[in-house]
Amino acid sequence: GNGATKQIAQVVLLDSDFSHMPHIVTEGRRVVNNIQRSASLFLVKNIFSISLAILSSLFTFTYPLQASQVSLISAFT
Repeated sequence: GNGATKQIAQVVLLDSDFSHMPHIVTEGRRVVNNIQRSASLFLVKNIFSISLAILSSLFTFTYPLQASQVSLISAFT
């Protein structure tokens, strides 16, 4: 019973001490916030690229970035 309970539980307190829970919750919130920031950066970058492509096709000027430049920018962001 004890091994099966540990396998299906989302949080296991090995020393039965709830004083570690605030640290666990803080760490979880930090992870979620970092994921949200990464998703936001990805979304803004894609929206900017799409809007730049649409504007360049509407006003018939050449797209200001080449494929190699976009790949280089994506590597660092």
